[in-house]
Amino acid sequence: MGKTPRLFSLKALTDTTCLIMTRDKFTKAIEQFPELMPKILHTLVDRIYRWEKKFLAEHAEVCSDCLKRSGVSLV
Repeated sequence: MGKTPRLFSLKALTDTTCLIMTRDKFTKAIEQFPELMPKILHTLVDRIYRWEKKFLAEHAEVCSDCLKRSGVSLV
Protein backbone atom coordinates (compact mmCIF):
# COMPACT_ATOMS: atom_id res chain seq x y z
CA MET A 1 0.00 0.00 0.00
CA GLY A 2 3.04 2.18 0.30
CA LYS A 3 6.22 2.50 -1.68
CA THR A 4 8.11 0.03 0.45
CA PRO A 5 9.74 -3.21 -0.58
CA ARG A 6 7.84 -6.44 -0.03
CA LEU A 7 9.23 -8.19 3.03
CA PHE A 8 7.41 -11.51 2.75
CA SER A 9 6.29 -14.04 0.18
CA LEU A 10 3.47 -16.46 0.79
CA LYS A 11 2.78 -20.00 -0.33
CA ALA A 12 -0.77 -21.35 -0.17
CA LEU A 13 -1.22 -24.75 1.43
CA THR A 14 -4.58 -25.31 -0.28
CA ASP A 15 -6.14 -24.29 -3.58
CA THR A 16 -6.54 -20.52 -3.45
CA THR A 17 -7.96 -17.90 -5.75
CA CYS A 18 -6.14 -14.57 -5.61
CA LEU A 19 -6.69 -11.20 -7.16
CA ILE A 20 -3.35 -9.77 -8.19
CA MET A 21 -3.13 -6.11 -9.07
CA THR A 22 -0.14 -3.98 -9.88
CA ARG A 23 0.44 -0.95 -7.68
CA ASP A 24 -0.66 1.31 -10.55
CA LYS A 25 -3.92 -0.56 -11.13
CA PHE A 26 -4.69 -0.61 -7.41
CA THR A 27 -4.07 3.14 -7.17
CA LYS A 28 -6.33 3.80 -10.16
CA ALA A 29 -9.09 1.63 -8.69
CA ILE A 30 -8.94 3.54 -5.39
CA GLU A 31 -8.99 6.85 -7.25
CA GLN A 32 -12.09 5.68 -9.13
CA PHE A 33 -13.83 4.25 -6.05
CA PRO A 34 -12.50 6.11 -2.97
CA GLU A 35 -15.44 4.89 -0.86
CA LEU A 36 -13.87 1.39 -0.94
CA MET A 37 -10.67 2.43 0.84
CA PRO A 38 -12.07 2.29 4.41
CA LYS A 39 -13.47 -1.19 3.74
CA ILE A 40 -10.16 -2.38 2.29
CA LEU A 41 -8.17 -1.02 5.23
CA HIS A 42 -10.60 -2.47 7.78
CA THR A 43 -10.37 -5.91 6.17
CA LEU A 44 -6.58 -5.72 5.92
CA VAL A 45 -6.14 -4.73 9.57
CA ASP A 46 -8.59 -7.43 10.71
CA ARG A 47 -6.82 -10.16 8.73
CA ILE A 48 -3.38 -9.13 10.00
CA TYR A 49 -4.67 -9.04 13.59
CA ARG A 50 -6.24 -12.51 13.32
CA TRP A 51 -3.09 -13.94 11.72
CA GLU A 52 -0.84 -12.46 14.42
CA LYS A 53 -3.13 -13.65 17.23
CA LYS A 54 -3.11 -17.20 15.83
CA PHE A 55 0.66 -17.12 15.20
CA LEU A 56 1.42 -15.92 18.72
CA ALA A 57 -0.92 -18.50 20.27
CA GLU A 58 0.76 -21.30 18.31
CA HIS A 59 4.25 -20.13 19.32
CA ALA A 60 3.57 -19.12 22.94
CA GLU A 61 5.41 -22.16 24.31
CA VAL A 62 8.51 -21.43 22.24
CA CYS A 63 8.59 -17.74 23.11
CA SER A 64 6.63 -16.91 26.26
CA ASP A 65 7.89 -13.30 26.19
CA CYS A 66 6.59 -12.81 22.63
CA LEU A 67 3.04 -12.23 23.87
CA LYS A 68 4.25 -9.56 26.30
CA ARG A 69 6.29 -7.75 23.66
CA SER A 70 3.86 -7.94 20.80
CA GLY A 71 1.97 -4.91 19.62
CA VAL A 72 0.08 -3.61 16.65
CA SER A 73 1.37 -4.22 13.14
CA LEU A 74 1.38 -1.21 10.89
CA VAL A 75 0.89 -1.53 7.18
